[in-house]
Amino acid sequence: MLAVIGFLNSRERATIIWGFLLMVYVWRKDDSIGSSFLQVFRSMLHPKLLTLWITTTAFTAGLVLTANAAGLWHTTAIKETVYWFFGSGAPLTGRAIAAKTFDRAYAKRLARSAVRFTLIIEFLVGLYVMPLAAELVLVPLVALFLMMQVVAENDPAHAAIKKLLDRVLMLIGIGGMTWVLVSALTDIDGLLTREHAERLLLAPAFTLAFLPFLYAIWRWSRWEQDRTMRRWRETKVAA
Repeated sequence: MLAVIGFLNSRERATIIWGFLLMVYVWRKDDSIGSSFLQVFRSMLHPKLLTLWITTTAFTAGLVLTANAAGLWHTTAIKETVYWFFGSGAPLTGRAIAAKTFDRAYAKRLARSAVRFTLIIEFLVGLYVMPLAAELVLVPLVALFLMMQVVAENDPAHAAIKKLLDRVLMLIGIGGMTWVLVSALTDIDGLLTREHAERLLLAPAFTLAFLPFLYAIWRWSRWEQDRTMRRWRETKVAA
C-alpha cells in the first residue's frame, strides 16, 4: 500500500482523499449505491464484454512488453501506462465498437487527438503539482466551481454568475500555470530527462499503436451485429 502511495503525487492523493470522503457521504445518504455498483460490475462480466476487456488488456500488455524489449518503456512509466489504459485505451475501445464507420477520417481524428501541443502543457501541469495542503484546498474548490459553471451555462438567468465563475477559474488557471512555469524554469536539468520524455510520449505513442487494434475491434463488432441481424431475419421468416 505504501509503495502505491509513493507513486502518487500530492494532487492525486488529494483527489483520492476527497473521492473517498464523497463516497462515504453518498453511502451514508443512500446505502443502495453499493447494489448499483454491483450491478454495473456484473454487467461488465458479461462473456462478450469480458472477452473484449481481456483482449484489450492483452494487446496493451503486448505493447508494453514490446516497448520494454526495445528499451522504450521502463517501470518508471507504470503509473502513466495505467492512466492511459483506463483514460484512453479502454474508452477508445468502447467508442470503436459504437462507431458507425472506421474510415481514414476517423483514424486521422484519433491521431490528431493523440498528437497535440497541449499534451506538453498537460504533462507539465501534472508534473509540477503544489504541496498536499494546497491541493487539498484546490481540488474540491476547482471541482465545485466547474460544477457551478455547468449549471450556470444551462440557465440564462445565471449569466452574471457564469461570468464571475469564468473569471475565477481563469485566475486559478493563471496561478497554476505560473506555478508550473516557475517550477519548470528553475528545474531545467530535472525536467529534461529520459524518464520525463518517456512519460510524455507514452500516451501519444500507445494511442497511435492502438489504431490497428481499434480497427480490428470495429470490424469484429460490425460482424457480430450483422450476424445478429441475419439471425433475427431468419427467425422472423421462420415464424
